[in-house]
Amino acid sequence: MKVGFFKSDIDYYHRASPCRPTRRLITALIDFFILVAVSLILYIGTYNITINIDGYKELETKVAYEVEYYENYIGETHLVEFYEDVNGEKQRKETEEVATKILIRSLLFSYNHDKNNDFSSSYDVHEKLKDYQETNAQNDNILYFLSEYLPSRNANNEILDLKGKTPVEFYKYCLEKSGGESYFEEYFTVDPDTGISFVKPYIANKIFGFVYNNESSSTASTYYDNIVSIYMNILTDLETVMLQNPTYQAEHYQPYEQALIAQAGYIIVSLVINLAVAYLLTIVLPQILFRDGRTFARKIFNVGVISRRGGQVRWYQILGRCLFGFCGSFISLYLIPILPMFNFQYVTFNVPFFKSGDFYLSLGIFVFAFGIATIVNALPVPILKKKYSLVDLATQSRLVDGRHLDEIDYEEPREEGK
Repeated sequence: MKVGFFKSDIDYYHRASPCRPTRRLITALIDFFILVAVSLILYIGTYNITINIDGYKELETKVAYEVEYYENYIGETHLVEFYEDVNGEKQRKETEEVATKILIRSLLFSYNHDKNNDFSSSYDVHEKLKDYQETNAQNDNILYFLSEYLPSRNANNEILDLKGKTPVEFYKYCLEKSGGESYFEEYFTVDPDTGISFVKPYIANKIFGFVYNNESSSTASTYYDNIVSIYMNILTDLETVMLQNPTYQAEHYQPYEQALIAQAGYIIVSLVINLAVAYLLTIVLPQILFRDGRTFARKIFNVGVISRRGGQVRWYQILGRCLFGFCGSFISLYLIPILPMFNFQYVTFNVPFFKSGDFYLSLGIFVFAFGIATIVNALPVPILKKKYSLVDLATQSRLVDGRHLDEIDYEEPREEGK
């Protein structure tokens, strides 16, 4: 059977059997990966164009300024700590690391105020904790926030309602709220002189042995994990309070969010334009050149598209199939972040580019929706006799396999068009 390279082979295809689901899937996957490869190559250039647009650069500067402002703003509270990495870049410490330091200071406080000799005499606590001081208003991150940072900035409880409590009383309230009153009664006690809540000595003793003497104890491990989690919850809750501060929200967070959304808008537009160009080159153009709705993969596997009644597929039917196919190709956008400039970051996919109250739309939502639609489109294929997909039914066309011809007269007339 001689097959033309740039000519229609409708004489064969009108006699061809419906394309089986497996061959249909194979050709679709090959075309998909060709599309992805071209899209990735194109986007290296597209991205460089996008980030050098004046509007994008202005937004990038605004976002960077607000990020730096927040780091300074939250750093002053001591609820969050930062460090410099090997490249001199400012990095945020993990909340767990900060919470662990709070716990260690509390262990030392507990040791220094141990009135019942609950600590093992074999533990050299001062030597092991020589780099720390016991809990006080200056070195305990939470207590510093409540007693040093907040008072001068919390007029009319604008930031945080202390419920008429002193800083140390509110600290106790936070511990009770985070872990529950029963947990507080089990894990903590209050120093009668300073009012500071600290880990009970006999529990502190078990944790110290577990952490510094490598003593295996499931009980001590549980104590350690639970108390660190309590401190982490408080740090996170208080940072949220600072984030929701009305003044900060109005003057900094909302402008930051708007700039971030607008910045993401540039990236989204560039992604869609890039995908459209790649789709035209890899899916649409081959169908124009090879005729009969054949893409690169369909040409290789001798799969064509004909009208539902066996005639040559018309341009508007191909156009309809391509429009549906373009929506399905949005799934390929999730592979864009493998490029070096994104480093597997999917932030842009989750940023809402349209928002109304609690309702918002993001690129990720579109990709997910089109992905589901692609799966639904293929559901009828293995069920229907002529292997129609929903797109086939909608465009009055179908895929056929040129390798398998029906046993009919070659000259049998066929109905043109749909």
